[in-house]
Amino acid sequence: MSDKDRRREAMRDRVKGPNSKSGESSKSSKTGKSGDPKKTGQLGEQSQPNTSGKPKESEMSSNQSKSASTSVKDRPSTLMYLPEDTDEELSSEFKRLDYECDRDLGWTPKKNQHYYPLVVRDGIEAIKQMSPKEFRERLDDLGLL
Repeated sequence: MSDKDRRREAMRDRVKGPNSKSGESSKSSKTGKSGDPKKTGQLGEQSQPNTSGKPKESEMSSNQSKSASTSVKDRPSTLMYLPEDTDEELSSEFKRLDYECDRDLGWTPKKNQHYYPLVVRDGIEAIKQMSPKEFRERLDDLGLL
């Protein structure tokens, strides 16, 4: 096991806390709704219309800060069905960053305002670089086919 892997395991243990069993994720790390279905390997999308009367991001001038001028609740929402291990890693990485940002910077990121948009944006950038063959191979590597 490499040093990086050992550090990651130690962080996961600290984040999960003493009452958590190995491989068990906390309820608060989920969407906050205990009845949410978790279906492995399925991806779903749910977009809610903008009923706030505020302009959509695409209608805003390029000079305005999109994230600063729009409340998180005014943004479109997307529901995703993630494999359990992906969901757990997504949650534990946020907890790690939340802890380290607070410790090192005195600032705490917000999951919906900062973390999820960055994870998705960086994921999109990575996928843009993939060929269809590489995309399918990556899905196969992750067991998503």
